[in-house]
Amino acid sequence: MAGDVMAVDERLARLEVTVATGFAELGARMSRIEMPMDRLGGRMDRLGGRMGRLEGRMDRLEGRMDRMEDRMDAFNAKLDVAVETLSDKMQLLLERMDAHIREMRVTTEAIVKEHRADRRVMYSKLGDHRVRIEALASHGHGPEQGS
Repeated sequence: MAGDVMAVDERLARLEVTVATGFAELGARMSRIEMPMDRLGGRMDRLGGRMGRLEGRMDRLEGRMDRMEDRMDAFNAKLDVAVETLSDKMQLLLERMDAHIREMRVTTEAIVKEHRADRRVMYSKLGDHRVRIEALASHGHGPEQGS
C-alpha cells in the first residue's frame, strides 16, 4: 500500500507539473493575446476620439444646414413679396397701356374722321374753283386771254 500511495503521490506531482506548465503556457498565450488587445484597445480609443470629433463636426454641419434652411426660407418669403409686388406693378402697367392704346385708337379714329372731312372740304373748294374757272373761261376772262 505504501507503493500505491507513492505511485499516487508521483502521479499527483506529475499532474501538478502538467497543470503548472499548462497554466504557464496559457498565461503566455494570454499575454500574447493581451498585447494585441491592448493595442486594439488603444486603436479603439483613438477611433472613439475621432468619432467624437466627427460627431462634433456633424453637429456643427447640421447647425449650419439649419441656419441655411432658415436663410432660404427668409429669402423665399422675400422673393414671394418681390414677385407679388412686381406682379401688381405689371398689372398696373398693363392696365395703363391698355387705357393708352384705347386713347390712341380714339385719337386715330378722330384724326381719320378729320382727314376725311378735310378732304371733303378740299374737294368742295376745288369743285367751287373749277366752277368759277369754267365760268370765267366761258365769259372770256380766263388766264389764256391774258387778263
